[in-house]
Amino acid sequence: MWMAGWLTATLGMTVAGRQLAQEISVFEVMLFRSVIATLILTPIVMLNGGLRGRLSQLRYHVARNTIHYAGQYLWFSALLLIPLAEVIAIEFTMPLWIAVLATAFLAERMYGAKITALIIGFAGVLMIVKPGALATPGHLVALAAALLFAGSVTLTKFITRRDSALTVIFMMFAMQTVIGAVPTWLAWVTPPAGALPWIAIVA
Repeated sequence: MWMAGWLTATLGMTVAGRQLAQEISVFEVMLFRSVIATLILTPIVMLNGGLRGRLSQLRYHVARNTIHYAGQYLWFSALLLIPLAEVIAIEFTMPLWIAVLATAFLAERMYGAKITALIIGFAGVLMIVKPGALATPGHLVALAAALLFAGSVTLTKFITRRDSALTVIFMMFAMQTVIGAVPTWLAWVTPPAGALPWIAIVA
């Protein structure tokens, strides 16, 4: 159920992000998302005791959120370069890369059923995105985003051994607000009124 919720939210953000990125910069889309999410989450975090005693893994949060920010930028950029279905299909190679990284760094096992599922899933991606098309810039950008997201998720799995999901998500949006402030300022375009509903969906 959690994964179904994630998928629904991701698809909504994909459609809204594609629309927004045609009117304002990708950096701006990302900053709106981070700022609004931080404002939403701050009172929830405070009601749950704040961040006191929850920052023992700060360096891992910094690494995770820097990797995620780069992946997010590439992902939003890919939405402008190739068809939506192909961006999503390539993004869903992420479990393949996560499985490899988790085996290498988190000592998780790669057993027969998991290998079979990954092969079938990758074959499904190739049915949507023809192998010859993967050499285009847009497809390479989407693939790089999937790889960076896989690294981010692998770090998340490690971090959540000690920190709660609420701490992880709050730190992500708070840190990415700081990371994105300068590039957004340099690329700022005032969004039209019609973009506000899309901003709300992304956030």
